[in-house]
Amino acid sequence: MIAAGELLICANCRQGQVDIRVRLERPDIARFFVGMSGEQVVAAAPLIYTLCGRAQQAAAAAALAVAAGRPPPPIDDDALWREHLHACLWRLCLDWPMALARPLAEQEAARSAFAHWHRQTRTSPAVFARATKNILYALAANLPVEPSPIHALCNAQWEKAQKAWRALQKNAPYPLVARGKNGVGAGRTQTARGTLTHVLRLHAGRIGAYRVHTPTDRHFANAAPLTAQFNALCAIRRENADNASLRQILECATLALDPCVPHRLEWRESA
Repeated sequence: MIAAGELLICANCRQGQVDIRVRLERPDIARFFVGMSGEQVVAAAPLIYTLCGRAQQAAAAAALAVAAGRPPPPIDDDALWREHLHACLWRLCLDWPMALARPLAEQEAARSAFAHWHRQTRTSPAVFARATKNILYALAANLPVEPSPIHALCNAQWEKAQKAWRALQKNAPYPLVARGKNGVGAGRTQTARGTLTHVLRLHAGRIGAYRVHTPTDRHFANAAPLTAQFNALCAIRRENADNASLRQILECATLALDPCVPHRLEWRESA
């Protein structure tokens, strides 16, 4: 397995003003696809990309098909919506309670609830449906009600999970589009983090070039999106926010942009 990389966020807080820098380090995994057959790439994509593996595979297969002049192959809508829902619930149960500094007992309860739900994903459809309804209901009951931009982001994450669940219940087609011709193809689909695109060029039946464009690449190519998210979150509270609150706001701003790699915050305070 290839390392996923790391997002480093450096923040310097001085007299209530926070200067944010980011450094996204990711291996160019797509370069390993060059020289492979298209079938090898489609088989390898969900093994190499540990998050949203099914979406990665669907985008790769669609790009390959149109590049070769074929219609995109059928996709497993149910599996893709389940993957989407899993990513949303992971954030809601494991990351947001910590970012919002919920009591430790509440954080542990959320982790346990997610673990229980995850076990039900391998059971019958009826059991899985009941488990999903239960966890969404429990999360809704514990959603923060404070009129805060931070809490609104957490609530929006719940709405995304609810939307994925409704789509799964309705057997809705998973969003996937493909464009291409003459050996060049692009497959675009959605993940819980945003739009994912695979672009490739075929040469003599092999991959001549390959690029993957992920939400994380867009959101953290530089500090501008994170800085904008941070400023929007603390605009109402800046006058009254102490340094600890500003740090928490930055953590929540990062979580709202939802990086798909481990992230680390280096927080410095200066007079």
